[in-house]
Amino acid sequence: MKPGKFKIDSDFPYGLQVIAFRMPGLDSPDYAAAEVLVDVLNSQRGTLYGLVPQGKALGTGFSFGPLPKASLAYAVAAFPKGGDAKALDTEMRAILERIAKHGVPADLVAAAKLQEKSGFEFQKNSIGGLASVWSEAVAGDALDVVQAESGDAAVEALGNRSFDLIVAGVDVPGRKGFDLVDEIRERPDVDLIVAALVGGAMQQLATGR
Repeated sequence: MKPGKFKIDSDFPYGLQVIAFRMPGLDSPDYAAAEVLVDVLNSQRGTLYGLVPQGKALGTGFSFGPLPKASLAYAVAAFPKGGDAKALDTEMRAILERIAKHGVPADLVAAAKLQEKSGFEFQKNSIGGLASVWSEAVAGDALDVVQAESGDAAVEALGNRSFDLIVAGVDVPGRKGFDLVDEIRERPDVDLIVAALVGGAMQQLATGR
């Protein structure tokens, strides 16, 4: 893989300078460290964001999209329309090169780890959060996941394809989770495991026939 550059015209009232990287995927033992690093690089206490108070960028950020084998990470900085994108690119690359050579501050790493832990605690108490974590976990095993936004959408999805496992919340939009489970169990064409999230814990409600 060779690095390259390209420019895209935009109707935004500002420009965006983006530097993309390949980072560890979900199935990599380095994935957790990558998540922490992304949080550090995205911190407003970090040197990348330092470009904003210096007047060199309107805003900055660092994000990544995780995939099983590799993740796409990117640093982004916004600049005024007609601004010097090349100079901003030079500044961004210099910051990232210093980080690659000297590392990141230990206090920002500790803060990033605390942020990740706090996020997980919040997700434990959220049906949507648990569904998101579940999806990421099975995606790491290259499993195909379908998320339904409501009970009606779940029933419709069941009519379109077969599934190996269903995870349903106790309270889902459109109908109660237990009602949804009962309806699924009555379907003669369904042979799968149905589970429900009860008070943050997973309880098996029915097994395949």
